[in-house]
Parts: sequence; structure tokens; C-alpha cells
Amino acid sequence: SLRLYARVYGITDNSAANARVALSAPYIRLAAATRGGIDYHTLPVLQWDSGYGKPTQRATDAVFGVTADLIEIRDRVVFGVRQTIDIDTSRYTVDRRGFALVDLVSRGDIRTLAATAISNFGTALQSPGNIDLTAAQIYPASGV
Repeated sequence: SLRLYARVYGITDNSAANARVALSAPYIRLAAATRGGIDYHTLPVLQWDSGYGKPTQRATDAVFGVTADLIEIRDRVVFGVRQTIDIDTSRYTVDRRGFALVDLVSRGDIRTLAATAISNFGTALQSPGNIDLTAAQIYPASGV
């Protein structure tokens, strides 16, 4: 199984514009990070939340592909972000390209799970690019 936890999934400036990420396992979970830093200044958190970051506008042909028997999505799963980090001593902007295509393929089900208590925003799958979902069945969670 493969479990990935991050506030934002993106590619670095050194990655090719047509980069390919291909993940395959019997079970894959995509979820937000389960905790942040002690405070916003010690370990700034990238996210699309109101008052924080927003979707990147940088062009990309990159593909994020997932293939599994079962795929679960929990919390707010975001691809690509632009956010200005303002800490006590400096201010800088992080702009991570997302993917032109997020392609989730399950030989069985894709399930969305209720968000953890740390997530104030429920469960969502967000990308400035296209999202393709292929599965035998897709299950939404209640209260998402």
C-alpha cells in the first residue's frame, strides 16, 4: 500500500514541464498532512485556504497518475499552489506548478473519506488542471 500526506502536491522549478509522476500499488491514499508546524512562522504551511495560497497559474504539461485496486481521498488534496509566506524576518513567494492532468485509475473503487479533525475544509480534490477519475464505483463520503 501507499499513503501520501501533503498539503500541496506539485513539481519543482527544476522539473520538466512535461514531467510524469506514476504511482501504482494495490491501495493508495491521498490525504492532506495530518499536522502543521508549531506556528506559522516556524514551519509555514502551503495551502489553498482563504487568506493563504491560491491555485498556481503557471503552465504545465505534467501528469500525476495513480493506478490501484482501491484509491481513497481524504481531507483537502490540492495540486499546485502560489502563496506568499510572510514570517517575522522575511517575505517570499512559493509558486509550485501543479499538473495539467491528475489521472486516478482504480480497478475497483475510488472513495472519499470524511476529513480528519485537523482539516477545517472537509474533503476535496482540487487542481487548476484536469482531473480524470476512472473506477468501477466512486463513493462520496457523507459530511464531506
